[in-house]
Amino acid sequence: AHRSNKIKDKPVLEYEIINKWRELEGKVNDIIGLHTIKLPRSIIGFLSENHFIDDNESKELQELLRMRNNIAHDSDVEYSEKELKEALDKANNILSKLNKIL
Repeated sequence: AHRSNKIKDKPVLEYEIINKWRELEGKVNDIIGLHTIKLPRSIIGFLSENHFIDDNESKELQELLRMRNNIAHDSDVEYSEKELKEALDKANNILSKLNKIL
């Protein structure tokens, strides 16, 4: 039974990665709505250039986006459950930080 949970958890985590990116996009759109700023080239660029995130968080989001794109576009890249969970944790920390701004 334990083994079947492992198999079931990974697709759920992959789905969460895709949803987490959507949540970040929504949060950035909320922030942009509060500022008169031209639409950014990229979400990560906007957050970084406007000092909402630091360089390390920028790298974490770039990795999240890479994962999201690989998952969404069915690439051959396989992520472990641990990697997926770590990326989600990092994204949640950044989202918490952004939520405090609003």
